[in-house]
Amino acid sequence: MALKILGKLVLGFVSVWLLVALIQLVRGFYLPGTFWLVFLGVWVIALVALETIWLWRKSKPFPRALTHLRYAPLATAIFVLIIILALDAVMVQYSKHQIRAYVYGNTPPTEEVSLDLHNTDRGFCANGRVANQYWLYGDAAAEGFSSSDPAVRARSLRVSLQVSYPNGVYEGPFPQLIRRAAQDEDPLVRELAAKFLQAGRTLSDANEARGYLKSMLKSKPHQEARAPSQNIHRPRGK
Repeated sequence: MALKILGKLVLGFVSVWLLVALIQLVRGFYLPGTFWLVFLGVWVIALVALETIWLWRKSKPFPRALTHLRYAPLATAIFVLIIILALDAVMVQYSKHQIRAYVYGNTPPTEEVSLDLHNTDRGFCANGRVANQYWLYGDAAAEGFSSSDPAVRARSLRVSLQVSYPNGVYEGPFPQLIRRAAQDEDPLVRELAAKFLQAGRTLSDANEARGYLKSMLKSKPHQEARAPSQNIHRPRGK
């Protein structure tokens, strides 16, 4: 009996947790938060009520309703996860196609271009999104830099810079690519690489200045706290 109750509690907790996650996912429908709160409350009350009735009474009313309340969040979550993974895979391949079409296309290399690339990272950390974007598209962006055509190399470098971040720590093709670009025979390629490296140095200097300012602000209260003690222990007659 105890194991049966524990199993129902675990199943109920998982169902409610998945339901909350799905509600957070579909908040893009722009329905008010009150609607979702009422929906979740009614769902939980109905689930608890039916589980209690099924546990303590011999008659088992509304079996289909209880089955839906138990397993609908799990089935919906699995379905949504499959759809999201499939959509991500398709959009990543389409983004790589965009990169290759731009790099080997006829767009003037002097023209600044910002490609709308799909990012599978759904976190709230900007650095995490940039790192994931580089992991997805760094290799595809660097493919064209081995071309003998300077325009292709310039476009390849532009896309590589888009999926990278100044002063970042990178693995893969980008560190070698930016070193080669800095010594490239084409002046536009060298200029793009120099701007990126300069932006990295500027960002590094700004971070160092910010850290120095924080350390100064932390040490200032300690200096002010020591000043009264110096006055207290001043020798008499002086």
